[in-house]
Amino acid sequence: MVAGGLPTLRVTPDNPHDTTVLLIHGGGYVAGSAFGYRHFAGAIAVTSQASVLVPDYRLAPEHPYPAALQDVMNAYLWLLDADGAAKRRIIIMGDSAGGGLAMSC
Repeated sequence: MVAGGLPTLRVTPDNPHDTTVLLIHGGGYVAGSAFGYRHFAGAIAVTSQASVLVPDYRLAPEHPYPAALQDVMNAYLWLLDADGAAKRRIIIMGDSAGGGLAMSC
């Protein structure tokens, strides 16, 4: 799917709660992809009973700072607008470099 103009992985369990997890993948800002995190996203979705959205943000060096941060913010804004999610129902988390992006949001 596309969210905020980005290719995005969305994992939704059967009977999800109203919460959405915005999971930001790691990779040192130069490697990795949303789709490499599908098993992790699936585990989070099943455990939390929440939908998980993993944006495939642009990577350096082809897309230097602040491209990745802009992409993650676009995915977050998409959640607020297009998906109808309330701010209090979005959990932002990240792995490694994704944790840095999560803290920057």
